[in-house]
Amino acid sequence: MAGATRLPVTVKMRLGMDGDTINFLDIARLCVDNGAAALCLHPRTRRQRFTGHSDWTQIAVLKETVSVPVIGSGDIWTPEDAQAMLDQTGCDAVMCGRGAQGEPWLIGRARVLLDTGSAPPPPTPRQRILTAAAHLDLHVAHIGPERGVPTMRGFLARYIKGLPGAAAARAAVNRAPSLEQTKEILFNYLHELERAEPV
Repeated sequence: MAGATRLPVTVKMRLGMDGDTINFLDIARLCVDNGAAALCLHPRTRRQRFTGHSDWTQIAVLKETVSVPVIGSGDIWTPEDAQAMLDQTGCDAVMCGRGAQGEPWLIGRARVLLDTGSAPPPPTPRQRILTAAAHLDLHVAHIGPERGVPTMRGFLARYIKGLPGAAAARAAVNRAPSLEQTKEILFNYLHELERAEPV
């Protein structure tokens, strides 16, 4: 594939199918031998899906094994996690996946931490909910309300995760049949949060 394009080809992989078939180093060597410009490792098996903890030590093993840049992935929930992965593994870059769902600020906050040694504060509840509503609007504008509202529910839950009363708000969002009702629930929830404590 690398020979068929001028663009760099990168490969993202896991450790293997399960604990009995850990073959990421063999796959990595094949990829590099066939022109991969960089490799990304999420150090869990396919069978694990997203359970347990990713084994960052395997990112370090990959980094020591191949000559191309290595991108680490897995369990990056805070800017400090990104810094820790770089420090512990020696990888060249970090990929933020699920941690950035519902907190798109994670990548920028991590960049500031890496550049300055100090991360900006996390977004306020108001920022989170207003951004969630804007994200919902954009998604619905892109694919329509019939598909857009239901497919955004999981993302909306991530925006409000950890806030007081989030479980009830999430349940209400999951029952809302329309864009308008979903946004009304979000804004009412924000109003409740602000009445309880200014955000």
